Amino acid sequence: MDAMVDRGEEAPEGLPALHEIAHGMPPEVAAQVAYSETVGAVAIAQLAAVNEGLGTCMCMIAAPSRVGAVREELRVPDTWLPVWVQLVGYPAEDAEAGGQRPRLPFEEIFFEGDATTRFLRDAGVVRELELAGLLGAPAPAADRFDELKRLAQMFGYPI
Repeated sequence: MDAMVDRGEEAPEGLPALHEIAHGMPPEVAAQVAYSETVGAVAIAQLAAVNEGLGTCMCMIAAPSRVGAVREELRVPDTWLPVWVQLVGYPAEDAEAGGQRPRLPFEEIFFEGDATTRFLRDAGVVRELELAGLLGAPAPAADRFDELKRLAQMFGYPI
């Protein structure tokens, strides 16, 4: 079990694979469950990074033809199946830099009961969200273009 879990080794001949021992499911079903469970792990990783003040972005390994190159780059065993790569770093720009991207009016994207009954925005809830600092200023922020020029210079991009 240690070899299979800790080192990603194949199960010895005659011993069922770990997913069969733990869950009694065939390999193809176990793979689908594992893919699905990565969604929850990814969400927690994203929230944890943002909570720590880090910039983060998830990159999905969508093309099966690229899995080998990703394994090689990450130096992981062939028994690992990379699904997501999380990029993490300290942001070079202010968290509010870009502002809230433009969105359709609330009542045009949310519905109640069916797609013909608009879900009306509650002004009291909007006030609470604003007081809690949960609604961002609309994009672009006043000094956004100056900030983009500064970032371009910092990273050596042409202006």
